[in-house]
Amino acid sequence: MKNTTNPGGHARRGNASDQRPHCVHHVHLPMNLLRQLGSAAAITAVLLTAGNANALDVQRARELATQNACLGCHSVTSRMVGPSYQEVGEKYKGMDPVKLAARIKSGGSGHWGALEMPPQTALSDADARLLAEWVLAGSPEK
Repeated sequence: MKNTTNPGGHARRGNASDQRPHCVHHVHLPMNLLRQLGSAAAITAVLLTAGNANALDVQRARELATQNACLGCHSVTSRMVGPSYQEVGEKYKGMDPVKLAARIKSGGSGHWGALEMPPQTALSDADARLLAEWVLAGSPEK
């Protein structure tokens, strides 16, 4: 298929080879290069979005700890009734947050002594996971 242009001088799309020129801001580039650039941009966008999606919402985690009375037994830095969040984070470093979230929701005893942690059944799975991620990250303030 022969390259034709519209009245504005831009190349028309058609079934021509990937080497046909295409206008991008009045710079003519081969279609295969445009596809490669488009793929790179898409990959970059996915990686940036994934990075943002995985960002820890510290403020929300701290709110959950306060709203659900977690701070009645735990503090960030020192042992109270239960271990500090930093102790928990150190002991379970590398643990899957989903497993720690399940422990938060089910409660139990024996992991830190004889005292029982009451089950936190009112927490959603997502909120329990956020708390677990926050604890495993060392309970940062920001």
